[in-house]
Amino acid sequence: MQQEDKGLLLLKHYSNLQRLSAEQLKAIKEEQLDLVTHLVAQKKIIIDSIVALQTEFDINCCLPEMKERLKMLMDQISNYENESRKLLNDGCVYIGKQMLAGRKELSIQQTYEGFSFQEHGAMLNIKR
Repeated sequence: MQQEDKGLLLLKHYSNLQRLSAEQLKAIKEEQLDLVTHLVAQKKIIIDSIVALQTEFDINCCLPEMKERLKMLMDQISNYENESRKLLNDGCVYIGKQMLAGRKELSIQQTYEGFSFQEHGAMLNIKR
């Protein structure tokens, strides 16, 4: 395969990666986690292809227009990935807070269930 063809293939891979990253961000926003998993698997295949192609291709041989297009795609991919990561991290923090609140509630419940009514009454100086 000639250098120009390899450059076009690299551009195609990055375009596909950009599209999948945009779809992944949308799926995260819509909480479609099965779709996110599927998209991540597709992205891995494309990334592996990019890595393999970069071993045979010198990007310095590209035309300036192609380099600019690749840079633009990489910037968009980076932005989508950063936003996706932020949303996922925010979700993790929210779930962590919910779990902590649930543990505190369970702890309080178990503490009160451990005492009988007579013990509570005696503590409050209440007689039946």
